[in-house]
Amino acid sequence: MRGNGQFRQLLNDTLESSNARLHDFVRMDTVRGLLERHQRGAWDHASELYQLLVLELWLQRHAHDTQSWNPPGGSSLVLDSVYPSPGGAAPNRRSAR
Repeated sequence: MRGNGQFRQLLNDTLESSNARLHDFVRMDTVRGLLERHQRGAWDHASELYQLLVLELWLQRHAHDTQSWNPPGGSSLVLDSVYPSPGGAAPNRRSAR
């Protein structure tokens, strides 16, 4: 994902769009942190980013009213606890290096 310019642009444009439906489900600072760490080569988040892209594209096509969805506990999905905000400790995963 780091090397393919067109795919990288699609990923950034889709996930960071102000119209992204994903905003209703996950903390976008967490997503931006994944993108940033992956693109600078500090960590390999290719799988997670691909899954987020597929989810966003699915939501755009099939979910019509994500604003009315209220996650249990009033928080966003588990992504926040698995991948801390930028600057937080990284989970125990292999580095991209």
